[in-house]
Amino acid sequence: MIKTLILILLCFCSGFSFAAEPEHRPSGEAYPDPEIKVVFPAEIASFRKQEVIRSYNPLIGTAVRYADDNGNCADIYIYTSWEENGTFEQHFQSAKKAVLDLPTKGFSVKKVSLLKDLEIQFTPENTGKRAEFLITFSEDDSQVFSFLQLFLYREKIIKIRLSCDEKSANEFFGKVQKLFFP
Repeated sequence: MIKTLILILLCFCSGFSFAAEPEHRPSGEAYPDPEIKVVFPAEIASFRKQEVIRSYNPLIGTAVRYADDNGNCADIYIYTSWEENGTFEQHFQSAKKAVLDLPTKGFSVKKVSLLKDLEIQFTPENTGKRAEFLITFSEDDSQVFSFLQLFLYREKIIKIRLSCDEKSANEFFGKVQKLFFP
């Protein structure tokens, strides 16, 4: 149970503020984002949509939260345009640092190891950045993979945070990529 709560907190530790009341939608219902015109399905790979947290403050943005039956979480954040909120690279480095700093934040995280830091190509015109981490917990030295992916879409920063095994992450990333770049 503690690990499940920590995994949920890991998804939230990417700088998202909870100033706005969540916009709840039934788990079986898709969420059509009115700004970027992308429809987030009720299910993506083994993950089911849990809630949508939408803020009208463009610096806070929208979060679409998913979870699977094993307590793993996957969050998709839609932020203001990168030009108004620092450079894309600055945003990526800040999000990556937030994950790497988890052991200093009072969570039950003993260590975070950066496994990969790479650029990804969606289409010839669209690239993004991905970081992959291995998180070791203090209480029993158990480990979980955690993933961060950022890309630009319609002048918005799209950030995806996952905590799950690599196969599930790749399935989730692949299906989300098709939502934006069919």
